[in-house]
Amino acid sequence: GRTGSYGVGDYDCFLARLNANGDTVWTRTYGTGLYDEVQSVHQTADGGFIMAGHTAAFTDFNGDAYLLKTDANGILQWAKVYGLANFRDRGYSVRQTVDGGYIIAGETNGYGAGGLDMLLIKTDAAGTVTWSKTFGGANDETARSVRQLPDGGYILAGYTKTYGAGPG
Repeated sequence: GRTGSYGVGDYDCFLARLNANGDTVWTRTYGTGLYDEVQSVHQTADGGFIMAGHTAAFTDFNGDAYLLKTDANGILQWAKVYGLANFRDRGYSVRQTVDGGYIIAGETNGYGAGGLDMLLIKTDAAGTVTWSKTFGGANDETARSVRQLPDGGYILAGYTKTYGAGPG
């Protein structure tokens, strides 16, 4: 999530490790000094954590997708930013892939078919983009969850204002 109570400034990403009884083992904040928020966390094969969200520190308040990797104690190993200046790019879901990289699902209005489009970013283990795709129509679409399938492909879940039986 995020916190405005402590950290480096404005809102910062917040991660808390709890034991099996729900007691706090440790808490950490990560940030750039401006608005930073995580939407998804997943434990990685090495016992650390991968988080996806967005930051407003590098372009403008529209924000960029933000990927952070920590060790098992929550110590930041690296952070990556993905997006175009003056556009909205956000990460809402992240998972480690079978090749040791990461898959991020979210939204963008920087490229795609129009409005907000579903954004899917595949990275290697160091967070370097190997490919990215957008999905959507003339109105808004957002991906809120992603999983890798046994055949190596991916499945996205989210919402659409373009397709389906409801008003577009």
